[in-house]
Amino acid sequence: MRKLLISSAAVLAALSGQAYAQPATDGTRDAGVYGPALFVQNQPTSFGDSGPSGPCDPAAIGTPGTVGTGIEIRIPLSALGLASPGPVKVCAFINNQGHNFGSNQVLGGLPALSGNLGNLRNVNFSTLSGNQYGTISASGTAPSVDGVRDGSYVQYSLQTNRTSFGDATDGLIDTCNGSELDGLHGVFADGFLHIFLSGNLESNFNKIEIFIDSKAGGYDKLAGTFPDIDSGALQSMADDGSGNGLTFDTGFEADYYMTFGLGGSPATYYPNYADLQAGTGGYLGSAIPGGDGTLSGGSNPDDIRVGLDNSNIAGVPGLCPPPAGDPDLATGSEIDNVHAVMVAGRVYVFMGGNLQNNFNKLDVFFDVAPGGQNQILSAGNPDIDFGALAAGKLGGLKFESDFEADYWLTFANDGGVQMYGNASVLRTDGYLQHPSGNPLDYGAYRFGPKATQNPIPWDGTLLDSQDGFATSIFTNYAPRAAGFSLVRNPPASYTDPIGYAGYIGQSINNSNFEGVTGSTADPLAAAAVATGYEFYVDVCELGWDGVSPIKIAGFLANGGHDFVSNQVIGGLPTADQLGAPSGIDFSVIDGTQQVTLIGDACNRIDYNHDSIIDFGDYLEFLNLYDGSALCADLTNDGIIDFSDYLEFLNLFNSCGG
Repeated sequence: MRKLLISSAAVLAALSGQAYAQPATDGTRDAGVYGPALFVQNQPTSFGDSGPSGPCDPAAIGTPGTVGTGIEIRIPLSALGLASPGPVKVCAFINNQGHNFGSNQVLGGLPALSGNLGNLRNVNFSTLSGNQYGTISASGTAPSVDGVRDGSYVQYSLQTNRTSFGDATDGLIDTCNGSELDGLHGVFADGFLHIFLSGNLESNFNKIEIFIDSKAGGYDKLAGTFPDIDSGALQSMADDGSGNGLTFDTGFEADYYMTFGLGGSPATYYPNYADLQAGTGGYLGSAIPGGDGTLSGGSNPDDIRVGLDNSNIAGVPGLCPPPAGDPDLATGSEIDNVHAVMVAGRVYVFMGGNLQNNFNKLDVFFDVAPGGQNQILSAGNPDIDFGALAAGKLGGLKFESDFEADYWLTFANDGGVQMYGNASVLRTDGYLQHPSGNPLDYGAYRFGPKATQNPIPWDGTLLDSQDGFATSIFTNYAPRAAGFSLVRNPPASYTDPIGYAGYIGQSINNSNFEGVTGSTADPLAAAAVATGYEFYVDVCELGWDGVSPIKIAGFLANGGHDFVSNQVIGGLPTADQLGAPSGIDFSVIDGTQQVTLIGDACNRIDYNHDSIIDFGDYLEFLNLYDGSALCADLTNDGIIDFSDYLEFLNLFNSCGG
């Protein structure tokens, strides 16, 4: 016979013998698959209740002209091909991290009520009303380069749209939870062009893109050969060979280009500059917000300076939420319920609720086998998401006494409607080590626009080798499987890893307006929430031994993983926020801050994920066995050999293959 596979602690008995499809990973709970909730939230959210805040006029764009902080740039006239001050045209807009998904924050300004630009290769500004640039012509007194608008600046254009990349609310000079461009200001002084872009740049490496038309010639369309700066920034917006390419307004021909993003800890920005006509350019250096704009660590012979002050909380507001909720955007974060199921060789988890588009994090931990970390090590875990698993962030976090984390997965989204995932194996004594002492375990990450990568596919091209000198190695594939391939069948060279697609998928639907609020927690309302965060992980990628119950713990934290809310899987005895992870010990908190899933070992060999053990799984096992891949290690000894083949046959026969 052929065996159908679906199981969980709550629904195994009820569903025995029935055929169920695997959930669609889209952030909407498939009730027929998941069954009853494993947890329902018992506390109001301390991270903001997502919902409509009353009537919202999408045409009301706030007060962009009043904003006096933002991005400030000083460029010598000689670096613009100018012998003396003269009219210079500037086109500026906010883009995503990969330079391939533009926002609606453009200066001069898009037509009112414009949405995101999307793929910049397909954008033609000349077909839009108005000019998407401003012309700087005035001369005056030299301003200080500090990200604060001086009185000598002249205003040349103002924003025409609410921001689609998140409205900043932090009010901090450095880190920021939204991106907007409120106004273009400029002045010539003492042999320099000074450009001031009022607004904010989110500290998630969203990019500011600035094109300058200062002399005859140049590009009215990004088509041709351009210098490779910031990992192919210009190539991401240029003609891909099909005749497309970012096209500027009539009368604008780009000569120079600057781009940079902001992120890390401390928040740091990294400007790049290019001469498009000469085909030259490169990295200018870095700085932290609040300084005098001096850049260090790069090649900056013209002493271009870039200042940043991110403290604005005025200007244009964010987009109005639709009355029924927006699948992409949320104004608060909450965990209303948790459902989980093992089916078709994967563990699927659904968490009803919302995750605000300000880079708040959902941190999820799995205990799937003996060993692991009851307390997250302060040093020795793979480096990922700017040291998320180290001291000062998640390092020091302590779980229930019977929970030893073997795997970590985190998720975030931003106002640019991008999704971000990070993952890591958690070993009892820290990462596997190369003879040099450097890691053989990966820090894994994957991100992309929700419009084109939903769920996040975890199938990117990044897959570092370990030559003995790399203090961190990274991949866009599932980390355990990729790391296993790095050390498979000793003696290993550590330089021939393999990435496996399809082992992780993540998605979110942020449209929930129900569930808990900022002051109440109605269990019936929380249980009813059917949209939220959803993901799957292959059982072999988790490291499941086929026997142990699968325990899941997690919570909502801030963007830096260094402050935990009161939204915790399993619930808390009070509504108090937990604060710094290093001070959290779940074993001394009333209740149980975890849920448990009971699996069926037959899922270990459902290699083609069709819920049936048959000859197709046999053929797939042979492929994995021949390739010494992680999922063929059915004896859990780290080596692919004949004992794994025998174990497969035992499972295959017992599971009805």
